[in-house]
Amino acid sequence: MSKRFFLTQILLLLLSHGAFSQNIDLLITYNNDSSEIISVPDDITRIYNFKKDLIVYREDEVVIRHQHRPIKSLSDLAHFQNLEIADLVYTFDSCTSLDFLKSSVIEKLDISWGVSNINLDFVKSMIYLKALRLNHIENINLEDIDLSNTKIEYLQISDCNISSIGNFTFNDSLKYIHFGYNKDISFTSQFISELNNRGVTLISDKKPEGIENFIQTYSSGVIVYGKYGMSEM
Repeated sequence: MSKRFFLTQILLLLLSHGAFSQNIDLLITYNNDSSEIISVPDDITRIYNFKKDLIVYREDEVVIRHQHRPIKSLSDLAHFQNLEIADLVYTFDSCTSLDFLKSSVIEKLDISWGVSNINLDFVKSMIYLKALRLNHIENINLEDIDLSNTKIEYLQISDCNISSIGNFTFNDSLKYIHFGYNKDISFTSQFISELNNRGVTLISDKKPEGIENFIQTYSSGVIVYGKYGMSEM
């Protein structure tokens, strides 16, 4: 084998292990408005946070483990151009803005607990987003949802005590919409008609009149969650 071949293999090996990555300062702001900066490689692919444990991955490799206090907000994640997945579960304490997600390249986003009084404006600029799960969020504003600029296939807004849905704009990529565990939610005939026309499957506790594609909440886990890489809480 040629010398060029061996050099190419070595270069690919170095690239796969992040030998040429640079670091970006990630600013973490805590609930008492104190802050901390951690240095994060720019080629990370996943952020996973559960309660006080932050784990950062490059593919399957753990590159950072960091313990912290309850978080109020993070700095802009758009700087991480390989970041595909963000699982932020029990991460925040009284977070009221998710603007740090704007223009990020995240494809799968899961935010649960500790967030309140938000709208979904940040989603408009997440053009690579395919799966969005919002769970146990207080006072979420659903008056005007625009997903038309995204690639979203799966949307879940569950256990958020929502009762109605306003204007809803999405494109033909949407396949599943999950509003389970919202006890008092009602759907307009216009909304149901829009889902039917686009072949979208509704996941909910009860089957609304007129819906064509429906899965009851309690039987949805294997079909939907497994496909989009999210585990049911």
